[in-house]
This record gives sequence, C-alpha cells and structure tokens, in this order.
Amino acid sequence: MFVTAIIPAAGKGLRFGGKINKQFFEVQGHPILFYTLQAFEASDLINEIILVVPQDWIEIISKTVLHKYQLKKNYQILAGGSERYQSVQKGLQATNPQTEIVLIHDAVRPLIRTRLIDKTIIACKEFQAVVPGLPMKDTVKSVENGFVKNTVDRSLLWSIQTPQAFNFKLLQTAYQKIANLKIPITDDAMLVEAAGLPVKIIEGDPINLKITSPEDLDWFEYHLAKFNR
Repeated sequence: MFVTAIIPAAGKGLRFGGKINKQFFEVQGHPILFYTLQAFEASDLINEIILVVPQDWIEIISKTVLHKYQLKKNYQILAGGSERYQSVQKGLQATNPQTEIVLIHDAVRPLIRTRLIDKTIIACKEFQAVVPGLPMKDTVKSVENGFVKNTVDRSLLWSIQTPQAFNFKLLQTAYQKIANLKIPITDDAMLVEAAGLPVKIIEGDPINLKITSPEDLDWFEYHLAKFNR
C-alpha cells in the first residue's frame, strides 16, 4: 500500500509572532520542521512526503533541511496557498498516482511519534477516515457576549490532533466539494464530515502539542530533552 504524507508548512503563524514563520524557528539548533520530519522518516509505512511551504522557502528548505540532515524519503516541496486548505489541495494534486492513503499533519506538531503515525495508517485501512484525539478533561462552557450560555457535556467532546489519515480518493472527492461549504475549514476531517461520511477517532498522544505561541516552546523543549519516538 502506497502512503503519502502531506505536511502543510506555509502558514505565517500570526499568534506566534516574530520575523520568521514558526515552523522554521530553530530550537536547540534545528528548525521545528526538522523534528516533525524525523518521525515520518522513521516510519516504514510512509512512501512519500510532500512539504507545502512559502514560495520563497522552497530552495532554503531543500538545502537547510532535506540535504543538511540527509533525509531519505521521497520528498516533494511545493509552494503553498494563502489558506491551509489551499496548501493541502496543492499537495493532493501532486501525490504519486499509486497513493491509496494520504496523511495530513501539522508542521508545527514536532513531538509527533512514529507509533502514532503508524497506528493512524493501520486504522485508516479499516475505517477510510481516521483522526487522533484526546477526550476533554476540563469543564467546557458555551459563551455568548462574554457570558456563559450553558455548560457543554464534555463526554461528547474530543480535542483533535494530526496526523489525520484518509483513503486518498475519498479525501480528493471531499476537497472537490469545498466550494459548497460556507464555514471556515479548520481541519481536513471537516470536509469528509460535510460529505456525510463517518470519521473514526482513535486515541492520540498527550505530548503531540501544536505550537501556536512562544509559550509552547517551553513545553516542546522540556519534552525534547527526554523524547522517545
């Protein structure tokens, strides 16, 4: 089975701040993107990796990440779009024709472990559309105009992570219908859900944090010191 991973890394990360996109920010001498790619490099189930980056970073990433660290997988580097879903669309259009399963993973989840990647792929073979997540632990409230409207039943809520895995043709078909959606697209499973298709949720990983602010770097560096993929 041919599996392609698409890693959208074209976002500007406005909440992170700074002069450099957070996925290229260096931690302990290496860009965040490098740590993310390490886990995919280690998976025997991944055949191809497509990086979708800003146009002016294509050559830089090729030299300072792929060549510098001698990454071995079959890589493509593409220019991304202004929105995340546009970057994923470009990745889907560039996949190897043999692709049967496609994974989408946030470039700024550098603590992703190979075992979660593999578990997601294996589950996708059975369920066609799979997302990892964690059940909500905190009390969750719906708020309107700064006041609590009601308390939400947290037993029904999960915090969703990536990588998300899909049957390639299923996701491709879902993306072809994106123009019909009138809501912001925050993850790829939304498109499959909108098509009325079931999405299987599996247990994610508590340390699989998405870096969105400078404070998240403390979490990343803490776990990096004792990290075992």
